[in-house]
Amino acid sequence: MLPVLALGHTLNETPKPDNHLQHGLSAYVNATCLANQKEAYLVEQGYAWANAIVMSEMAYDFERVVLPLNAAVKKAMVNKPMLMVLDESAPTKSKSLPLAYCYEISLQADIQALISELLDHES
Repeated sequence: MLPVLALGHTLNETPKPDNHLQHGLSAYVNATCLANQKEAYLVEQGYAWANAIVMSEMAYDFERVVLPLNAAVKKAMVNKPMLMVLDESAPTKSKSLPLAYCYEISLQADIQALISELLDHES
């Protein structure tokens, strides 16, 4: 099985045991957000990343962890518009930033509160 990279970790860095689950949940939020984008390559990458996380050694409970995180991400995406910047190659047009957008989604207070709640149940 290929190693799963969670946000905030380099290839040579191993998360502390107490933070491993938190990083996995944060990574899952980002992967879920990517899987809900318009661009096919982001959807494919998001689904593959989310699947790898769910099937990892942490073995997340589908009903208690995965479903609530999916619902929270979808709700957050409805309430937060896509991040946009001016397109330098076409100054009269805008360009979406889905990677930055998904990172912002993962940092939202509601998402972080849910992750904390899920972690409390694991302790």
